[in-house]
Amino acid sequence: QFKYNILDDKFYVCNDGGVMRTDSIIIGSWDDADNISGYEWPTIWENISDGMQITSFYRLGLSDNNPGYLIAGAQDNSTFYLNNNNWINIIGGDGMECFIHPNQGSTIWGSSQYGRLSRSYDGGQNIDYNITSPINEEGEWTTPYLYSNNNNAIYAAYENLWRSMDDGDTWNKISDMNDMNGANFSAPASALAQCSKNQNVIYMAKRIYHSYNSLSELWITKNQGNTWNNITSGLPDSLYFTYIAVDDDNPDIAWVTCSGFNSGKKVFRTNNGGQSWINISLNLPNIPVNTIVLDEQSSNHTVYIGTDLGVYFIHDSLSSGWQLYAQDLPNVIISELEIDYITNDLYAATFGRGIWKIDTWIPTSIYNQNISISNIQINPNPNNGIFTINIDSRKSYTATVKIINIMGQTIIINKNKISEGKNTINIKEKDLKSGMYFIEIKDGKNTYTSNFIVK
Repeated sequence: QFKYNILDDKFYVCNDGGVMRTDSIIIGSWDDADNISGYEWPTIWENISDGMQITSFYRLGLSDNNPGYLIAGAQDNSTFYLNNNNWINIIGGDGMECFIHPNQGSTIWGSSQYGRLSRSYDGGQNIDYNITSPINEEGEWTTPYLYSNNNNAIYAAYENLWRSMDDGDTWNKISDMNDMNGANFSAPASALAQCSKNQNVIYMAKRIYHSYNSLSELWITKNQGNTWNNITSGLPDSLYFTYIAVDDDNPDIAWVTCSGFNSGKKVFRTNNGGQSWINISLNLPNIPVNTIVLDEQSSNHTVYIGTDLGVYFIHDSLSSGWQLYAQDLPNVIISELEIDYITNDLYAATFGRGIWKIDTWIPTSIYNQNISISNIQINPNPNNGIFTINIDSRKSYTATVKIINIMGQTIIINKNKISEGKNTINIKEKDLKSGMYFIEIKDGKNTYTSNFIVK
């Protein structure tokens, strides 16, 4: 957006990078920009965005053995690289998927739209641009990549899966996917995952392509691409598969997430390598799920998902369904999650509020069953603002009960005495506007959440 302010006689521009202003607009030349080396546009802009957490990130990457290093790709603002609290901006274009060498924090890879992967061995001071140029295939807007710690290989998922054993200098195709009907190319990949302890097992999702009546697909190889099997049966193939996570110890256990607004079709799990799928969407709200990460240090498959309205988690012992993990986090699109296992931090790339992190140990307090609430139910749901909160509690205490809207604003806050056993809290708020709300209950130590709809 472009505005002139008569009070200070300055021009203001608001864009993906923040807010800039200038005293005067001087017209430049595209011909000069295209033909003169080092050409600079004549208008001098002042960036007044300091302190604004507004960057829209698509992806982020960590270094397994180098805490403090982070790389993240941002819409229209290139790639940001963090080295021990020092941020620099590199590569150019839209920043997309990116990753850091697990043992060498200054060896980094970043990509721009449609899969142009670049590399630097010195933290972005010198960059080898578009090292994937030999791959003559169409990539997705955010092309999936991963770095394998087991065999020091890079995997790039375009129409097919490609592998490089020399940091991206050369590439070999390790799949042979069929072209779509009526097209001379295969659908690009939308998601990619590998078992961290068994590099032979790789899952790859192929995007839905409406213009060619091509549905989403999910494929698996258990021998580094020598053979591939289609394991889409049992999944909602009319939706876009956004992300895949694989159990580090058992590659037959995997999760896949879905975008879209199809109620009850958000997250699916397989325990047998995709021969069958279990819908574990449970109590998730009807919003897109964009990413999923498995906490490989948890003993009961704790997984975190990033949605268009924040982060949720679940594990094998959590019978009450998905729990909102929103402590201090704004209600914002979560585009990717990653875990630093040295610091036990969960990192979230958000689309519009920058990068956030939180300890992963908080939900583990639920594992040992030293929790107050074992179940929360809201009846009816949806409702008109008049409903009951039914709580099963293991002990007695005074709880703080909040109703929070999707903007993160607290609408109602009460103190309620909770007894051991079954409890009912009656809510009568006829003035609640239509939309989604969250119930947040705190027992002094733990936070429990659920959601409901007002119509």
